[in-house]
Amino acid sequence: MLSLPEQILESAENCARLYADYLKKVAGAVVSHKISQYPIFILHRQGSLPFGRSVINAEEQRSDWSINVSFLEEFAQLGLIHANKVNAFKQSYKNPEQFVCLFIIFGDADASFAFLAYNEGI
Repeated sequence: MLSLPEQILESAENCARLYADYLKKVAGAVVSHKISQYPIFILHRQGSLPFGRSVINAEEQRSDWSINVSFLEEFAQLGLIHANKVNAFKQSYKNPEQFVCLFIIFGDADASFAFLAYNEGI
């Protein structure tokens, strides 16, 4: 994973703040329906992604970012998180009731994770 350029991170954070209440509800549903204890929101600028489920469409919302919801198990199954890194990811994952986990895709093949606290205006 690459380090996020500051302007990309700022843009993604602004988008996440705009939809914070909705993202928190979706994360809560993923956990409460026992889909996963590790919801991940994918922010991207592609028209669509072959994984995750679309929850915010940039075109429809007139946003810079589309957002899909996924989870650790799907990332591991697709090899986005290698099997030998799953436990390390779980250790670094933050409480989904307090933080949103973002996987921000930027450029052609660049992506990085970020955690943002809901209580900090997100």
